[in-house]
Amino acid sequence: MKVEDKTHTAKLKSGKENELLFTGSGIYAKIKAMVTVSAGYTYKGVSIGIDDNNYTSVTNNDAEILTDLRNQLNAAGISRGINEITLGDLKNAGITVRLYIMKGEVSEYYTVLFK
Repeated sequence: MKVEDKTHTAKLKSGKENELLFTGSGIYAKIKAMVTVSAGYTYKGVSIGIDDNNYTSVTNNDAEILTDLRNQLNAAGISRGINEITLGDLKNAGITVRLYIMKGEVSEYYTVLFK
């Protein structure tokens, strides 16, 4: 992962393109387990875009996040069931995710690009 300011670029390793995003202990579960918000900050949710544009509304509801992801993949021409989405699909569709947090009344976001 490469980090520049508030943009994190996750580069997909060769040979991992067909790895499923959602499995019993798949990457989605691992990402959720790894994400922590620093003391003094509050997690507000995520929004999903394509090529760092056309972001969905911010939500912290897992079902809405999954629906937003599927809708964005469909918009990029990738139509799959939720359990069929691969890491390569994120890269090929140009999926970007913004993580929103708050500190007091100040809202911030960090962008993750899948390359």
